[in-house]
Amino acid sequence: MPSLRSPTLPGSVSPAHWLSFAVLWAVAMALVAVIRYPETLVGGQLDSDGYMRLVRIEELVQGWSWFETRIFRSNFPFSDVLHWTRPLDALILLLAAPLALFLSGSTAILVAGTLVSPLLTLASCLALIWAAAPVVSRDVRALAAPALLIQPVFFTYGLAGRADHHALIGFLFVVATGLVIRWSADLSRGRDALATGLVCALGIWVSPEFLLPLALALLVGGWLWIRQGPAGLGVNLALTGGLLLGLAIALLLERPPSEWLTVEYDRVSVAHFTVAVLALGFWLAVSAFATGPARLDSGDAQSGGPGRRTLGVLAGGAVTGLLLHLVHRDFFRGPWVSADPEVQRIWLQHVQELRPMAPTSLDGLGEAIAVLGLAPFLLAFFVFRARRERPGAPWVFLAVSCLLFFALTLAQARWGLYLGSILALGVVALLDHLLPLLDRRSEGLRRRFLRLGLFALLIPGPVLLGYALAGVLGETTEVEAADASPTEELIGDAEVEDGESQCRLRRLAPLLRDPAVAGNRKVTVLAHVDRGAEILYRTPHRVLAGPYHRNLRGIEDIHRSFTLPPDDPVVLGILKERAIRLVLLCPDEDEAFLGRGGEGSTFHRLVDGPVPDWAAEIPLSEELLGGGFRLFRVEVPG
Repeated sequence: MPSLRSPTLPGSVSPAHWLSFAVLWAVAMALVAVIRYPETLVGGQLDSDGYMRLVRIEELVQGWSWFETRIFRSNFPFSDVLHWTRPLDALILLLAAPLALFLSGSTAILVAGTLVSPLLTLASCLALIWAAAPVVSRDVRALAAPALLIQPVFFTYGLAGRADHHALIGFLFVVATGLVIRWSADLSRGRDALATGLVCALGIWVSPEFLLPLALALLVGGWLWIRQGPAGLGVNLALTGGLLLGLAIALLLERPPSEWLTVEYDRVSVAHFTVAVLALGFWLAVSAFATGPARLDSGDAQSGGPGRRTLGVLAGGAVTGLLLHLVHRDFFRGPWVSADPEVQRIWLQHVQELRPMAPTSLDGLGEAIAVLGLAPFLLAFFVFRARRERPGAPWVFLAVSCLLFFALTLAQARWGLYLGSILALGVVALLDHLLPLLDRRSEGLRRRFLRLGLFALLIPGPVLLGYALAGVLGETTEVEAADASPTEELIGDAEVEDGESQCRLRRLAPLLRDPAVAGNRKVTVLAHVDRGAEILYRTPHRVLAGPYHRNLRGIEDIHRSFTLPPDDPVVLGILKERAIRLVLLCPDEDEAFLGRGGEGSTFHRLVDGPVPDWAAEIPLSEELLGGGFRLFRVEVPG
């Protein structure tokens, strides 16, 4: 195994490598934007989250409180409380600051929001070269960048027009992975362990799902203590100390003093700080027991040996988990514990990124190959290296990470963001292992061809094979829209708002802002939950909901408004209570979500007639709108 190097960008990667990859990254991002998502070139975002993020940032710039979590124009008149936090907002504002020197403020924010995910993807790919340095030789280290870029879920989350936190999470995971590899291979690198705790705290601040990477780091730290005794205490104390410090800073910056003790599981809170307190307390107790004056001279024997240390870690972990459960009883139910089951029934089950990656059809098999790639083979390779290498802790960490995120990606496509990083690092490590074997058995031109063939087989091979297989099988297999493959429509929530959609709200927005239509005032628009955020961004109007799990009432009212008959008292009550004055539909795209009430539902009456008495259709230009949208003015009697 190559010796550890300084945690900086490795000098063995030449400027030509950096430049070549930067060109590859730029071309890939530009081609996808031009060919697949041209709306991003004229100010569009790829899904609702991007628009809501821009709304949130613009309100902050206009004078709203840093600590404000409500969007008052959503879920009108009650407001919508978002679970998002501020790190990505701050990053977008930082990118927008130099742009604001020659662009208007809102345009600078839009451009920054459009570019933030591609830039984070570029940073992640380059950071993976650094992360791989301790376990991959100089010859193939630079290949880590293209190996990561080609991972389907990672690439998708990093496209232009995604003012969303996924790419930031991916970058933090790559950095955390590189740090864990370093201190797990060299227990004297306490600073790297401290940095890991800080990075994990930042990741949890961005999204509590980063508790999983933290759990992996803690698991490796515990394993090192079991194997090496007191020598492993330093990194565990540094890791948990950094975590405690980072989460303390996050709470101070994210929440006002009145909310420091507020418990929330889908947003950084005192519940996550409690995890850090308990983890650090555990290792302080271990340190006090194992490294007291009477034990320092006795070494490993007095720390109990691997068997006793294993029992101690298991018992201490159980006690710590029990304490966490007693203090925060819902912690282990996950960050969405507060989401009402009705939200799951009405909306969440139709979100593409939450669908399983395990194939349920023949074309799904091809896509599973593209996303999951060489995961089973790389898992075996990691285990092989862990048994062979000394120290083997970095390989143990990679093996456990691969196994965890492989299983999670089978259950939900979104976890492929993490799996992609592990697969990319594993591929270059496997190349590093195989190339010397190949070189010993060939030479000259034949060696070059074999090396190129091996590169092609392991880096783009699984992805190209998977999508080619998906394309071939997809032509012979009829798949219903509800069973569309997860990564095919990973961008977006229930539908994809891409360049092929007839219903482009950017075109309709000027009409919605027209005083002749809206009555020269802000009004409430009833529309599909996935259009809510863009309506907020492009107009001054209000909506019932965006696609966010805390807003049960708004999502439920949208669903009931369209699926019940138009003269149902519930529908009429919603129209009055919400002060709804416009109804916006894109029948072809909205029917799967809104048309479930049958022929007599409000949706089908608006689309097929007769139009309810309280609605009047506003004629729309076929040339301007492409015939997609239907717009209705609402006048509820009484």
